[in-house]
Amino acid sequence: VFVDTRGPQIANVEVPGPRNYTTGEVLEFRFRFNEKVYIRSSTSARPTLRVQIGSAVRNAALVSGQGATTLTFRYTVQSSDQDLDGIRILGFSLPSGVRITDAVGNLAVLTFTPPDTRQIRINVPTIRI
Repeated sequence: VFVDTRGPQIANVEVPGPRNYTTGEVLEFRFRFNEKVYIRSSTSARPTLRVQIGSAVRNAALVSGQGATTLTFRYTVQSSDQDLDGIRILGFSLPSGVRITDAVGNLAVLTFTPPDTRQIRINVPTIRI
C-alpha cells in the first residue's frame, strides 16, 4: 500500500526575458511543479504572485494551471510602474481559504529560489540627443 503524503514542489520557475518592458506589455511567470496542482478555494478567490516593481508591490494574476503541472501568472505593466535595476519576485499570496494542493489534497510546497530578474526592467526612460 502506498500513501501519498508529500505535497507538490516547484521544480522550475520561468520569468520574462531580460529587457525593458513598457506600459501595456505583459510580464508572464510560470511555475512548474513536479506533479499536477489544483487550486482549492471555498470562494472565488485565487492565488496571486507578488512582484516588486521599483518600490511598489504588484500582484500578477493566475491565468492558468488548474489540474496541470504549470501555474501561469500575468501582470500588465502600468504607466506608474518603473524599475531601473530589475524586478523581484516576492512569492505567492494566498487569500484566506485558498490552497494549492495535489490531487489527493497534500499542500504544495511554495518555497523556491528566486531566479535572476535584475535584467527585467520596467519603463526605463530613453535619452534622446
